[in-house]
Amino acid sequence: MANTGRVLRGLAALAVAFASSAAGAASGDSYEDDPAGLIASRPALTTNSVGSHDWQVWVCEVPGGSLPVTPIGSAQVLNNYIGPYFSWLSQGRYQATFTPAQIVTATRDRCISEVVRTAVDTGATGAIIVTNEARDGGLSHPGTWCPGTLCPGLSTTYPDNHRSVLLEGEALAGGSPRLMTAAHEIGHSFHLGHSFTGLTTGTWAEYDNRIDILSGGTGDRTELIGTPAINRYAAGWLNFDQIYMASPGDVVTIGPIGSDETQMAVYSAAPGVAVTLDVRVRAGYDVDLDGRAEGVTLHRVDETTEACSISKCTGLNRRVEPLGAAAYSFDHVLTVGDSAQIAPGVLVEVTGRSGDRFTVAFHDSSAPRWPAGAELEFVDGQIRWQPAYDTGSSLNYEVRMGDSTLEVAGTSVAVPQPTDGVDLVEVTPVDGLGNRGEALGIHLNALPPSLSAAVHDPVNGKWRLRTAAGDRRDIYFGVPQDIPLMCDWDGDGVDTVGLYRPSDGYLYLRNSNTTGVADTAFFYGIANDVPMCGDWNGDGTDTVGVYRPTEQIFYLKNSNRHGVADWWTLFGDDGDFPFAGDWDGDGAAEIGVYRPETGMMHSPTSAWYVGEADRRRVVAHDPVAGIDRLYDAGAVSVAYAVVGPNPVSAGGRTTLLTGVF
Repeated sequence: MANTGRVLRGLAALAVAFASSAAGAASGDSYEDDPAGLIASRPALTTNSVGSHDWQVWVCEVPGGSLPVTPIGSAQVLNNYIGPYFSWLSQGRYQATFTPAQIVTATRDRCISEVVRTAVDTGATGAIIVTNEARDGGLSHPGTWCPGTLCPGLSTTYPDNHRSVLLEGEALAGGSPRLMTAAHEIGHSFHLGHSFTGLTTGTWAEYDNRIDILSGGTGDRTELIGTPAINRYAAGWLNFDQIYMASPGDVVTIGPIGSDETQMAVYSAAPGVAVTLDVRVRAGYDVDLDGRAEGVTLHRVDETTEACSISKCTGLNRRVEPLGAAAYSFDHVLTVGDSAQIAPGVLVEVTGRSGDRFTVAFHDSSAPRWPAGAELEFVDGQIRWQPAYDTGSSLNYEVRMGDSTLEVAGTSVAVPQPTDGVDLVEVTPVDGLGNRGEALGIHLNALPPSLSAAVHDPVNGKWRLRTAAGDRRDIYFGVPQDIPLMCDWDGDGVDTVGLYRPSDGYLYLRNSNTTGVADTAFFYGIANDVPMCGDWNGDGTDTVGVYRPTEQIFYLKNSNRHGVADWWTLFGDDGDFPFAGDWDGDGAAEIGVYRPETGMMHSPTSAWYVGEADRRRVVAHDPVAGIDRLYDAGAVSVAYAVVGPNPVSAGGRTTLLTGVF
């Protein structure tokens, strides 16, 4: 049990991991032989923990040792107490006998090697070596083992298999032998490791789970208690049909050690990572448990490489943690009426007890989620959406339109025409337990005949276009996080798509609104510049420009190609947002800035109030006045668009937004 023993066990497992690393996944990362997907290389690890096995019992007399111990006396204690204990714990699947061997003389650190040198093969599967020291620590070496069939001819008998347990004398001798020490170290020889919170430091860092004999137990080393079901399953003492693989919405009854029905429920998110539930009651060898330890216990099991400091995380190095418990506490033991979160969106509740059996319900506490790229659409007077999904109960959808809210079970709802005053429509999935997902929204504003619109989705490079005649088209152009532009790049009277790519400082322009590569590509500006476009000189062709926020300077070009600015000007204040539009109706685009702190739009020749700073802004053409204006996008026609929180630059005759519609 001493800290040095733990280190030796870790080194033994590490040596095996390195020896078999060339075999790849089959060498210890494979869960193919475990139907529960919990224990890597389970068949190999259970070689010495299932069936009838004999141990040689040796005594090592060390210098300074004063305790009278003998192989016969030590074997008698082991046969009288430890053998029946493991028969109970394994439900008869492990039967151990202990046969006295000989006495050797050596220093303590040479006891194991001296016994290996002296021993002969009697068919025993291991050696118990007891020193004559008046102490009760120990260490364990599970011996050589090999996953699967990677090591044909590997010895399973002592001394060739090097499987040994070293116990200091007080573990078996005297009027009150420290039986827990013996059972603890023999448990380690079955590749069963400590379970611990990770909150304790120092020598006893891995000994703070009071319901596990492999982690300190009750604190009284003369007492024997059980171990969590995950260890019993890893040792081969539980069948797969005694395990319940749980999902949210399930209800299961779990029995204690020795029961014929389910003894462990498992919620697993990935192979080798799971939360296990089992039942402990004060009966059998568990009679000495603290009363607070009676109930359903929660442990988190992790065999992923990240959970250990070595290249493999099997056997002794398996990480088992009392879930949500403080050190030495019983926080991870639930009784009737208790509940706990065991994974994101999954809650367990102990709902009842009948005798020694406990009933546990797995609840879905996760919010419903939309599929990737989900969006609302307005088609033929209805808002439509893709079904959301949830880990448990059935779903309904809460639809909010203006001041009214309704609940629907399907994936569409009829809505009034925008002229009836409906602007924002939001749809929220809600499961049967009241868990609410994210709301999807859509603005419904009538599109006047004079206005075409385009929406760019920066997540996937999708463009959705709508002409003044109401025709719609979806295209893809660009990569995620490109900044959209839309102007008449070739002077043919049609605005087409364009992009500025901050990652490389290039502008990519296309002369048709179709999916394809750029017709024109060139470098212009520096990092953090804000791109824009407009017909700066009134020649009928739109060209690019940038606004540099660090300088409050506009740099504009009269051609779409590499080169320095044809015209630049200082305009605006720190924190302003740049825009471009034909503010005076002369056929040429001018610069402008929106100032959030005042809600004002400023051009070089005029200023006007736009609205509150937290609303979306967009440039659109005013057909009555014949000029472009910066509008509040919640009030202007935006063609059934979901709009984001930040303004974008736009020019020409097409309203450009970032979002989805």
